[in-house]
Amino acid sequence: MAANQGGEGNPADFSHGVDGYRPELTGSPRQRAAGGAEAAEAAAAEQHKAFPGHGGRYVQLGTPKPGGMGLVFQAQDTLLQREVAIKRILPERVGDAEALSRFRLEAQSQARLWDIPGIVPLLNYDQDSLGPYLVLQWIEGQSLAERQDYRVQVLDWRVAAEYFRQVCGALYQAHQRQLYHRDLKPANILIDRSDRAWVCDFGLVRRGSVQASISPTNSNAFMGTVQFMSPEQERDPRLADARSDIWSLGATLHYLVTGRSAKGMRAERIPAELREVILQATEEEAADRFADMQVFQQALAAVLAPAAPAAVKVVPAESKAAAPAAKAAAPVVKAAAPEAKGEAAKAVSAPQVTAPAAPAAAQKAAVAVSGGATPLQAPFDARTAKAAQTAWATALRQPEELVNSVGQRLRLIPPGTFQMGSPDGVGHSDEHPQHAVTLTRALWVCVHPVTQGQWQSVMKTTPWQGQSLVKSGSDVAATYVNWSDATEYCRVLSEREGRRYRLLTEAEWEYACRAGTTTKWSFGDDESQLKEYAWYSGNSAGHAQSVGQKRANAFGLHDMHGNVREWCSDWYGSYGKSAEVDPAGPASGSSRVVRGGGWLFVPSSVRAGYRYFFDPDYRRRSIGFRVCSDS
Repeated sequence: MAANQGGEGNPADFSHGVDGYRPELTGSPRQRAAGGAEAAEAAAAEQHKAFPGHGGRYVQLGTPKPGGMGLVFQAQDTLLQREVAIKRILPERVGDAEALSRFRLEAQSQARLWDIPGIVPLLNYDQDSLGPYLVLQWIEGQSLAERQDYRVQVLDWRVAAEYFRQVCGALYQAHQRQLYHRDLKPANILIDRSDRAWVCDFGLVRRGSVQASISPTNSNAFMGTVQFMSPEQERDPRLADARSDIWSLGATLHYLVTGRSAKGMRAERIPAELREVILQATEEEAADRFADMQVFQQALAAVLAPAAPAAVKVVPAESKAAAPAAKAAAPVVKAAAPEAKGEAAKAVSAPQVTAPAAPAAAQKAAVAVSGGATPLQAPFDARTAKAAQTAWATALRQPEELVNSVGQRLRLIPPGTFQMGSPDGVGHSDEHPQHAVTLTRALWVCVHPVTQGQWQSVMKTTPWQGQSLVKSGSDVAATYVNWSDATEYCRVLSEREGRRYRLLTEAEWEYACRAGTTTKWSFGDDESQLKEYAWYSGNSAGHAQSVGQKRANAFGLHDMHGNVREWCSDWYGSYGKSAEVDPAGPASGSSRVVRGGGWLFVPSSVRAGYRYFFDPDYRRRSIGFRVCSDS
């Protein structure tokens, strides 16, 4: 297919255009009927009419197709003996000064992008008696529009995500040069025979900032494809910038994996793995979208990242006989049910787990905390967790559970050591390597996320009001709260209560969530039990729910899995291999960590080890927070 095909459907008939030629025909009806050498000669002569200049250097191959403001031909460059794509301005617009100016801008802009992988390179720009034309590299393959139409089905989400990960990288570099596409859609993304994605057709490109645009027109003309056009571009195409391209690319991704327009999008129709990515890319407000194409690319890469392969232990032949005995000697701890009321009092059946030894330095740090109680060493069962909470409350002369003036209940979480991250073969790459972490201080963690009523009581605002996919209620988890909002809530609450409140660190969050377990979820690995502990895509009804309705973990904490993602205090970064004591995350970064998954996520995305990240200023229908106090 042509390198910058921009349209869909049947080739246009331009017989009313220049010199009466019809590019979709290879000769007149009489010539085609005659057959033989005479017809072939006539057909060849007809083909050359598309490129009358340069002594017949370019020879048309196949049928031309519409491409934005032009017509795209597959052609043979007889001088360099290679196939090229040639884009001509539409015959009826050759005399249009504005169209010619924009066509020239397209050429100038694409010339600035020639070295970016994934953007179809411009080889030349020239003019002949039929008007100006672009010569571009020929991409052998199909556009995503053709591919989907041909298959009559949606694309597999993994395939689509990989294509768009590539496209994000190319567009990020274009945006760095202040060039914005403004017409991203399936027809303008080509997939070659090596499964590599290419962006084409820069016919609506805008150069420079919104304030300093050198677009050849200052009119408010309607430009773009409505189905894939951002809200601000619909209002005024001059407002389109990098965030507009992000919306269009998100809308295109949505179309390819659902077969439906992003206008009037329904979250439940989006593949769960891509749901959060697409929803963020297509936020109504530009400021709520990904900060740039690189962040969009990172989000897709995180979705695509495979789990670390399971470790395979090779047992020497002479050791095989001893293996059963060694296995039998391993210490085993059975997890019992946490104490709870009503529905939460049902028994919990957790799998057997083997306790790894904590590093010596970590053991020493934990033991040094208090002489009156013993730090926990994961794995441990619910009975051990409850006993430790009582022992530490006694040693510290503090209650096991405290209640503040806004009705938040906070449970004492004893210090201890656990394995942070996911084991080999489970989770995404950023959940590895699993490593030992010791927390040396007891802290009190709120038993559920901050609710709308609690937020309103402290902050006197309702940021979720009027937003989509929100259930109102004083006991519903508060959403549309960014990281800065959450930390400000902690500051105001601390002044009000005379006690320090803050967000949990990522390590504190995972330790509190796991509550002594080493499994995918705090209750074990049986996904069928998840509905009893979490609001997620399988039962949430499309919005955040009232807190505390699902069963608690062994520490007595509710909603650690699902309902809302929870801001942590850390900057997002990679894990190290070494054991850590009271880690607080990287010293700096661009995104803050969120944990726990949310109401719109699949079971694998509400695991104890699952991580994600957002810009600190980002507000979302699935993001909330919970607080803790360490004094």
